[in-house]
Amino acid sequence: MVCLPIFSVLVLIDWATKIAVQFSMDQGEVHRFLPHFLKLEYMINPGSAYGANASNAGLAIGLATLVTIVALIIFIFANDKKWLIAIVFILSGSFANLLARAWAPVVSGDNHQGQKGGVIDFLVWDFKILGSGDYVFNLADVWVNIGVIILIIDLIIEIVLYLNAAYHQKHLNQFRDVENHLIKRMRTINQKVNSPEPSLVIDEKPVVTIKNQSGNTNKKEQRAMEKSQKMREKQNGKNNSN
Repeated sequence: MVCLPIFSVLVLIDWATKIAVQFSMDQGEVHRFLPHFLKLEYMINPGSAYGANASNAGLAIGLATLVTIVALIIFIFANDKKWLIAIVFILSGSFANLLARAWAPVVSGDNHQGQKGGVIDFLVWDFKILGSGDYVFNLADVWVNIGVIILIIDLIIEIVLYLNAAYHQKHLNQFRDVENHLIKRMRTINQKVNSPEPSLVIDEKPVVTIKNQSGNTNKKEQRAMEKSQKMREKQNGKNNSN
């Protein structure tokens, strides 16, 4: 629900600035906006980003359409909000530029004079860092760049979270292996302790079995005593008869 208002606001802001520049400036006109930071320079870009494919407007429009369709498909199937925000910025910028080509004026005053299907660019960095002052862009380009930056940040966060989870899962598995081994050993010890014939255990292999033979010993002693008693009775009987 939040994505649609963001998309609408971004597209309308871009179109409003383009219309304002179109009706307040002439192509090729330059104005200082924020000295040493940003200036305004009205031009029609018949190509794609940074003037690429300027001589082939059809190819530029085709690429812009492809980017817009891909961004729309990702937006439809994406579920995570952090990815959605990035996709909304990219989709807003590509959609705004694509539709703005339909009503942008023809190119005038350069090698592509009279060419249709361009897009209004009017922002230029007013400083020279890595050739930044050589490119003219618009707010839709800014939206796309913001979306790409958010995507990169989200990707870095996802990688860090994945590596952190994998690290903790590895140590958790090691802990569980040790825990399961200890539980198995304790069960084995308990079984041996509760066994009616306890065994001497070395590495879980019984090597000496200690049997309880006290019952057999008592029976043998009782029989011997009975025999001795009978022999005494017989001896006493003989003595009495004599």
